[in-house]
Amino acid sequence: MIARQFKNTLFDWNYNLYAPYVRFIVTTTIACQLLLYFLLQSQGVIEGRFVAPLIVVASYIPLLFFPPRDWRAGHIVYFELILAVNIPLYFSYLLISDTSPYWAVTFLAGTVAYAFFSCWQIAVLLYPLAVSAAFALVHSLHPGQEIAYHELLYIQLVAFFAFTVVQVVKNVLISSHNTMLHLKGKADQQNEIFSALFDISVEVTRVDDLDELFHLLLKRFETIFPRRGFGLMVEGPRQKVIAHMAFRGISAKDTSHLLQEHSQFLGYEIVSRRKGDETISSVASAGWQVFGGGIYSASTQGLAVYCFKLFIKGTKLDEAERRTMEVFLETIRGISRSRIQARELERLSNTDHLTGLFNRKYFERIFAEWCAKARPETAFSLVFGDINGLKRVNDTYGHKAGDLLIRTAAALLVKNVRSSDLVFRFGGDEIIILCPNAFREEADKLVDRINGMLVNAVIDCVDELTGEKSREQVRISFGVSCSTERGAEEMLDLADSRMFQAKESWYAENCLERYRQ
Repeated sequence: MIARQFKNTLFDWNYNLYAPYVRFIVTTTIACQLLLYFLLQSQGVIEGRFVAPLIVVASYIPLLFFPPRDWRAGHIVYFELILAVNIPLYFSYLLISDTSPYWAVTFLAGTVAYAFFSCWQIAVLLYPLAVSAAFALVHSLHPGQEIAYHELLYIQLVAFFAFTVVQVVKNVLISSHNTMLHLKGKADQQNEIFSALFDISVEVTRVDDLDELFHLLLKRFETIFPRRGFGLMVEGPRQKVIAHMAFRGISAKDTSHLLQEHSQFLGYEIVSRRKGDETISSVASAGWQVFGGGIYSASTQGLAVYCFKLFIKGTKLDEAERRTMEVFLETIRGISRSRIQARELERLSNTDHLTGLFNRKYFERIFAEWCAKARPETAFSLVFGDINGLKRVNDTYGHKAGDLLIRTAAALLVKNVRSSDLVFRFGGDEIIILCPNAFREEADKLVDRINGMLVNAVIDCVDELTGEKSREQVRISFGVSCSTERGAEEMLDLADSRMFQAKESWYAENCLERYRQ
């Protein structure tokens, strides 16, 4: 306990404030002492007793090689010991040996210097020890010497008074200095906050992806709120489904913990029960602070509810930092809402309402972009599918059954494609799959997997005339093409041609005649 308090006292002292002055004073003192030494030596009047002050001054030489700022533990300990041993012990020794006015004034000057440059808690501990050592040194080197105790006591009282005055003045100066530093730090933080808010407004117009925007925001958080880790997360609209997230300054272990336990902190259920309340809430647990609230956005299913959360790991925010963070949260939540709504509108404009697949307009835009960027090393494939027997199902069982056939086929395709593949409804019974970073062999494997699933795919139908119930199999003919075959622009026609051949083969193999109007 004592060692910990001593360490805290040692490192709480603002040595950076006086380090430059210490260097100047030490340099001047050493230079004057050496000049006096050589001057006396040249005149032949140097005494042996002058060697001792020279040794004392020489002990300060290492201070010249100290860094001007940010002293380490070794620098601090050496500095305090040199002050405690040299100034109190040496000048007390001189005063005890000779209580003349010269050495009394010298002792008082040394005491003032000691009070000004040393940490007062350490000075109170070491000063009595140094004076006691000086008395022991006099008795050892000059046995039998008479000591003027009354004069020494008077001088010590004057020195103690000077020590106290210097400490009071020094503490006032240090307090003022620390207050100025605190105000400057607050002003710098406010400037950083305004700068960050301005940057956010600029990034909003430049970055469309919400995950990328979250990463940029957390990078700014590190500069405004140092020595902390951050995580941003948007959960929903389905419970426990993370729509967007970003982490900064958080270990992989902590990230994994948040992904597993995030629903325990301001969970989706709490937000969804608030019925439109979007106030910021917060909780704290085991070194974490969590701020969050609801984001409510219109969607095709009505009002979509998202849970917005910011995780902070590290020291707890003070009241001013908390208010600042709430301003950021409101800004970020507004950005998140606008991005979510923009994405929902884009999805609505690019989605086929019957199947939920992307529509033909979106296909034409994406396909043109991919064709422009197509390279032999970045090939992509196109799968053209046509649902067999759709017109016959429509004529026999009605359009509801036909719509069911289309939806079933679409759901089966979405279930079996890769997460990076895009599925479009191109026309009435035509479906297209775009496979990025895939050659024809990989697309053929995808078609084989889908055909394997089609073996047991059926829909329940009711004949409109007879009311008879029956089951119709879901069958799709496919044609595959790759951007490396004839050029990306001809992929659609090539895949359409191969799909038509596959359809003709299917009808021939099943001894069926194509159903026509």
